[in-house]
This record gives sequence, C-alpha cells and structure tokens, in this order.
Amino acid sequence: MIAYTSVYGNTKQAVDKLAEILKSQGCPKVVIAEMKALATEILA
Repeated sequence: MIAYTSVYGNTKQAVDKLAEILKSQGCPKVVIAEMKALATEILA
C-alpha cells in the first residue's frame, strides 16, 4: 500500500510512477490510498 496526501498534485504523480515501477517489477498488488479522501470518508 502506498498512502499519501498531496496539496498540489506533485505527490500523486510521484506515487503513480512508483506504483507503475512496482507493478513492472512484479509486485502482485499495489494499492494507492489518498489519505485526505480517506479521512474525509471516515469523519463523514
């Protein structure tokens, strides 16, 4: 799991690239969690 938060979108771009690299190297499950959205769901 890659958990992140991004103010301007640059971190999301880096996370997407990291996920792509991990998948290409054979990592079977790559899950991306944007923590701001997750926190909003939990607190709602």
